[in-house]
Amino acid sequence: MDKKKLKFYIVTEEYMSYLKKYDEKVMDNRGIKNKRPYIGVLFEIDRKKYLAPLSSPKPKHLTMKNSLDFVKINQGEFGVINLNNMFPVIEEVIIEKNINLEEDNKYKELLVNQLDWCNKMENRDNIYRKAEKLYKEILNKKEQSRFWNRCCNFSLLEEKAIEFIL
Repeated sequence: MDKKKLKFYIVTEEYMSYLKKYDEKVMDNRGIKNKRPYIGVLFEIDRKKYLAPLSSPKPKHLTMKNSLDFVKINQGEFGVINLNNMFPVIEEVIIEKNINLEEDNKYKELLVNQLDWCNKMENRDNIYRKAEKLYKEILNKKEQSRFWNRCCNFSLLEEKAIEFIL
């Protein structure tokens, strides 16, 4: 896997709604409490682009344990990366998040902290390693994987991503 520097991206609402028709584990693009689309880290697995959504810090993150499908950012202080909810994307539906244009200074600071943490080499390598391992486990073991019930159906969503028409 090519371990490029990670960046944050958002995905069009049309694409998210489309994928959600095929897999209920695809997260809603906008939170109920706020109007922000969720942001994720983008990487490649088997020459396919995948986006893993971030979650803002919550008290429960501080006590949860890292696992193959869940990465705590700075021990949960800066939130988490939900690898279980990663999904395939196509170039036409992703938009790089320009953190400098964020008007909410507290949120902007959180994004900067998250991105800085994600791009420290050992953290970036760990994110890529876990994502690739989880991807292979779900593709190979399917229902026999202990992560199956928490993860998106990667192979189905890859098929549907190819079929998506703008």
